This record gives sequence, structure tokens and C-alpha cells, in this order.
Amino acid sequence: MSPGPGTATHQSPWFDQNKQEGKKMPCHGKKHTPIVSGKQERFFKAEYSRKKKGKKGRTGMSKTVLRRHIMERERNKAKGLY
Repeated sequence: MSPGPGTATHQSPWFDQNKQEGKKMPCHGKKHTPIVSGKQERFFKAEYSRKKKGKKGRTGMSKTVLRRHIMERERNKAKGLY
């Protein structure tokens, strides 16, 4: 039985070819999706706290990246954007 539409059965040819050459994904370095809800904010703060304690996180993001997300949210809240 074949998978339904929109179901990826394998990785893209770009990934296969360029992974071997050591190239990064095309989306690397682009602006991230911001934290937009209180639930996301709590999750990122909890994740950052886990990383600070030296535990393994759930997102696979570095402590620096998590901190950047949190600080962006704080700046936007101060400006009244959220």
C-alpha cells in the first residue's frame, strides 16, 4: 500500500547529494520562526533551564540559540508587539 499525498518516503535528492559534500541545508542561516504564544515561551524557558543545568534538551537547539529566542520574545513584549 502506498503512502498518501504529502507523505515523505525518503529524503530529498538535494539532501542526499549535498550531505556527502558537507554542505548545509538551504534554510540554514535564515530567520527563525518567532515564539508567538505563552505556551511556546514557557517551553523555551524550560528548555533553556534544562540546558543550563547540563541536561539533554528536547529541541536539539543550543543554549545560545534558545537564549536568543527568549530574548527576542522579551524585547517584543517590551515594545508591545505581543
